[in-house]
Amino acid sequence: MAFRNRRTSRTNGIFAGTALASAIVFAPPAMADNECGPAVNDVAVCAPANGPFPSGIAYRPITVNPFTLRLLPGTVVNQINDDAGIGAAIFLRGVGGPLTIDGAGVNVSASAAPEGAVFIRGTGSSPTSITLGNVTNTTTTGAYSGQAIAIFGGGSATINVGDVSSAGTVAGSNYYNAVVSVDVLRTQDYSSATVTTGAVTATGERMKGIAVGIRTPAFGDIAVTANGPINVTSTGIQTNSSSTGRTTIVVNGAINAGGRGIDAFAAQSGSISITANANIVAGGDTGVRASNIGGGDISVNTRSVTGVSHGIRAISQDFLSATGRSGNVAITIADGSVVQGEKAVRATASNSDIVVTGRGATLN
Repeated sequence: MAFRNRRTSRTNGIFAGTALASAIVFAPPAMADNECGPAVNDVAVCAPANGPFPSGIAYRPITVNPFTLRLLPGTVVNQINDDAGIGAAIFLRGVGGPLTIDGAGVNVSASAAPEGAVFIRGTGSSPTSITLGNVTNTTTTGAYSGQAIAIFGGGSATINVGDVSSAGTVAGSNYYNAVVSVDVLRTQDYSSATVTTGAVTATGERMKGIAVGIRTPAFGDIAVTANGPINVTSTGIQTNSSSTGRTTIVVNGAINAGGRGIDAFAAQSGSISITANANIVAGGDTGVRASNIGGGDISVNTRSVTGVSHGIRAISQDFLSATGRSGNVAITIADGSVVQGEKAVRATASNSDIVVTGRGATLN
């Protein structure tokens, strides 16, 4: 997979500062990793005085276990060059322990980040976590310039950020063409993925808003909450679960997507729940699609939805057991809403209940 290859082939580099002497400003020199100094009690601290980190912040490989990169309030990360070859504004790569970026309210921007603005490469089953303010990647060149935040590998992953945007794209066409991307690799332990954002915006070609995948065969939940509008050129939110855990998507801002609005897939018996508290417009495909091939229940609650092929499409089928009995499908459309597409609402289940409720709703 292209995403995995580029993430494991990164080389060392980074960091720059500024020097002022005799009223002469010198070009920021490339510096070694560990820009904010060594970890003390497993924590490396970046203070406002250390910023604005024009060449970024990198710790790799991280042998401290666990490791936290703490960005103090008032710290600014504004990556404007890739002189040291990091390719990101913040990059952590571990060798086995939990990795955390702790910077609530700290804004991060990048204009020379071909590998994405903020990136954690985890290992094994160790958890990863990113907490920041707004994250912006205005880079338009580079194989992964369209990514603003990415977690790859490791165990449970958590992202809690403000508004997120990108201007670039991702080379080729794969699952990780997303402004916010999470890939939890196959482990035998419980591994969850939790993503909470504000607004999500992508202007580059073929870019999704939020993409989350869990490849563990064990129990693991996916939870996505978007608290702002999503405006992207491909799918708004995409989830893909190979676990038996639940998938829960809550949208509190309107979605305007060039592809599907919401696309949730489950390969095992875990349930799918989608709640859209704002309108959805999908310019290239289905407005809301929920597909479960392991026989799990599906619940969809929406306001107005506009799609091309379908407004809402829900499929629950059991290809894993001999019974062939799927989960139940429940679709609820808010009063007075409009759902439209070539087929407004289409639901499929095997030997189970399908309930569609839309008092006062219009289906076109």
